[in-house]
Amino acid sequence: MGVPGVAEEVGTGSVGPTFGIVRPAVPNTRVDFSPYGQSVFADAGRRVPIPFGKGDCTVFRKVMSTEDTIQEFAPALRTGAQGKAFRLALQVLGDLVGLGTNYFDLDNVGYVKTATEVSSDNSALIRNIRKNENNLQGALVGVSRATMAYERSIGKSLPEEGDVSAIFDDSIIQDRASEKQQDMAEVAAGLM
Repeated sequence: MGVPGVAEEVGTGSVGPTFGIVRPAVPNTRVDFSPYGQSVFADAGRRVPIPFGKGDCTVFRKVMSTEDTIQEFAPALRTGAQGKAFRLALQVLGDLVGLGTNYFDLDNVGYVKTATEVSSDNSALIRNIRKNENNLQGALVGVSRATMAYERSIGKSLPEEGDVSAIFDDSIIQDRASEKQQDMAEVAAGLM
């Protein structure tokens, strides 16, 4: 079953595809049974009401008066409530796009975190990264095979690639100093 407007097959003279299709690990909620993904922001594009509190329900109107005086009107700005509402809106956006409530949070910064703290605070983000890595792996392997096949076709002497796989780093943050200290400890212990 083909996709309307997309060719089923294009002859390139190559033994395999010379491209990789990468799509976000998000189900397409716009077109049923579509082989294509959709943007992570697609389902977050709807309006989400963010309550500012009871103060936003106040209505002001001009009152007819015979006085000709100018009266001062200086309502409180309520910046604290608006800041909280804006923060809530950013947290809702992060949750809707699958990046976690802390991804866009502005108030959750300002101090150094360990990799363990980052991992636990951003567990939704880490799960999302792993899902996208799984989708990306096939495309990377396919493009790597195509590159080696092309190099062989123009006369380069390359060995057969055998099993090709993409291995992603498990860490959140790579701390080079800690890695070096651990390497030195393993060398001293005779393990490396």
